[in-house]
Amino acid sequence: MKFHQASFTRVGGQGANDGWQTVNASQGATAGACSSFSRFQNGNVHEPDFDGEDMEQKTVTELLADGNYAFLTRIKYGLADQLGRPSMFASSFFVGINEFVRNPQGILRIKGENFRFDLESTKQAADEVLLADEVSPAEAAESIGLDYEKYLELARCVLYAQGAKTEASLHLICDCKEETVRNAMTCIYMAMPYAFRRKVSFSTYSVQRSVHKTIVFDRCMKNSDDLYFDLSTGENNVLTEAIAKRLKRYDFFDIAPKCLKGADAALQSQYFLVIDHVLARLGNQLSTSLDLTKLAYDTACFELTCDYLEKLNNEDLRRRLNELLSCGITQNALMDDQVNFALGEAVKRRIVLNDIVDEKLSRYLEEAAKGPLRDTASAYAAMKTMSENAAPDVPADEGKACNCTNAVGIAGDVGSAKGGQENGEKKASFLEILKKVEKQMKRAGNSLWALLRK
Repeated sequence: MKFHQASFTRVGGQGANDGWQTVNASQGATAGACSSFSRFQNGNVHEPDFDGEDMEQKTVTELLADGNYAFLTRIKYGLADQLGRPSMFASSFFVGINEFVRNPQGILRIKGENFRFDLESTKQAADEVLLADEVSPAEAAESIGLDYEKYLELARCVLYAQGAKTEASLHLICDCKEETVRNAMTCIYMAMPYAFRRKVSFSTYSVQRSVHKTIVFDRCMKNSDDLYFDLSTGENNVLTEAIAKRLKRYDFFDIAPKCLKGADAALQSQYFLVIDHVLARLGNQLSTSLDLTKLAYDTACFELTCDYLEKLNNEDLRRRLNELLSCGITQNALMDDQVNFALGEAVKRRIVLNDIVDEKLSRYLEEAAKGPLRDTASAYAAMKTMSENAAPDVPADEGKACNCTNAVGIAGDVGSAKGGQENGEKKASFLEILKKVEKQMKRAGNSLWALLRK
């Protein structure tokens, strides 16, 4: 991983080129990166209220990302500029955002001794960057005392804080040691899909007027109104009964905590890579909508197994159709395919949708391209008319029901349809599907990533 470097401080006096600015940027650092770094650090010029343990060092560590780069920055306060005025000095390492989301540890592993806090020592970029040892999510979790339940709740608290409209930070209560912060953020980033990793930021202090951070590390509760999660006990004030129930619907996010219970950690990166790829094909790769991410997850499940829809009971099939038709994505080939497959399954089962979903289907069809979906919609309309007229039942395979064999069709041994759609049979989890498909891919000499690159 290639690191760029830059610093920020107050330079000179009252001249035209004096004042707070980015300085000593390394070769290759773009103007856009320096502009974002300056914008982030302009909010950090005021010294925070340091804990007693930090009064001597007076440093703050933060990680922020713009649309192109992720910046790991350490800020030193209690300094004086050339005119003797109170000052600060921010020293940063940054990498391309795509490198970061695929491997957050690459930048988190940078040790504190790499950061320098004066103009002279930062003129030349460091020839060598000292890195902490790479650890697995399970090792990182063990080092900070997270068991399965605490890890699960921590990840869900971060999901809530990341999506909170109030921009309230989640305060993580811990000892705030460098290793603790590094391992806690490793656990958090590895529990997040790629698009969410772009948005999750942290700081070791709340700084007045600073850019909002998703997570702030604290040694103790400082404000009773803050959202908090205690790393040692798991105690938090985020997961109320209502919020916990709502977030449980998105349990496909739980891959990282499940790795503590023996799940294959090697599949973890592929798990989120697949979801990221499906979101890209839906034209929403950067979306942090929980509902849209769930839709991408379900679509990935469908594409990796030939009987995913068949194993849904009727209620879940209706829900799947409603989710597809409610997400707002139109004129998209993958979405057309998914609506086609789900509607075709409804035709085969002679399921009539309610008026609300019917209206959504009509609106969707107005913008859908001509092709198999139009034929399936005609078959559905005919089936619905027959049902409304109380016509005698017809065999399920009659009419113009679409061909619902999915386009991948290589995972036939993942499971097979056994009829009895209302028997409530639990569908295989995405992780189980990935394991079985990965075995097939290894036998075929292909990768899971190649499988999905259509």
